[in-house]
Amino acid sequence: MRQAHLSLPKEEQTHTMQFSKEWIEKYKRIYKEEFGEEITDQEAYNQGLRLVNLLRVVMKKELGEKDVNQSDNQSDSLDSPQ
Repeated sequence: MRQAHLSLPKEEQTHTMQFSKEWIEKYKRIYKEEFGEEITDQEAYNQGLRLVNLLRVVMKKELGEKDVNQSDNQSDSLDSPQ
């Protein structure tokens, strides 16, 4: 069952993370294959941002705050999907 569209929390709305159009399209394609539903570019962006934020939390736990902050400064964009 698809959840209702939820707005991002305020701290996530101001983040400057950028995803390439190619990444957004690939994410939407994977989402449709997995869940059988299409999502908008904005929904894909929001979910991608939440995923990145989740990974940051996990990395902070595993690597420690200092190491994660150093990697944050290197790049805040995902130019192409892997």
